[in-house]
Amino acid sequence: MMKDVTLATVIGKSVVGGVRCDHLLFSRPEVDFQVWVSEGKQPWPRKYVVTETATPKSWPSPRS
Repeated sequence: MMKDVTLATVIGKSVVGGVRCDHLLFSRPEVDFQVWVSEGKQPWPRKYVVTETATPKSWPSPRS
C-alpha cells in the first residue's frame, strides 16, 4: 500500500462511530487514500476511503 507514495499527511482529528481518530491522507500516482485510525492503546483503522485519480469524472453538465 505504501509503494510509490508521494504524499503522507495528517489531516486532523475526527470522530468515527463515536471514536476519536486521526485522519490521515496518502497519495500516489493515480490514487489517493484516506484512513481514520483510532487514538489510544489500540490504534485500529476505523474507516478508509480510496479515490482513483487517473479516471476523469463524467458528471452531467448543468443546463439552464
